[in-house]
Amino acid sequence: MDSFINTILAEMNADYVLGILEAEVDYTIPDEEYMPGINFRHKYASSKGYKSSRPSKPDWYKLWGPLIQKRLVERWGFQRVPPEVEADDMVASIANKLRQYSNIDVVTCGNDKDLHQIPGVFYDYKKNESWYIDEISAT
Repeated sequence: MDSFINTILAEMNADYVLGILEAEVDYTIPDEEYMPGINFRHKYASSKGYKSSRPSKPDWYKLWGPLIQKRLVERWGFQRVPPEVEADDMVASIANKLRQYSNIDVVTCGNDKDLHQIPGVFYDYKKNESWYIDEISAT
């Protein structure tokens, strides 16, 4: 994990990382019994439940995900969002706030297409590609 973060920092010529993680999930609870935190999207998802078509996390993730996330929190200072907040919404809010400072260059990093709504430099770590998202494209 440390090597992965260090590689991203080097690729983006960055000095700091500010990481946001989803709310902690108890993977010992069967998927059909798990009740996620409710956010505003649940209220407006009228045709089907919000994220209801998503498959459950694979077994390897249920085993290793919590350990990886623990390392990200303990070593790199990643923060978890409350259950009722979407991680991508928190990233967008923080990126927007940090862009107000002229001495801070913000690079949004991830592989979630929802993050493409954040203007500025974006780095997709799965594709190992970065590009600029302008204000018009960030919709």
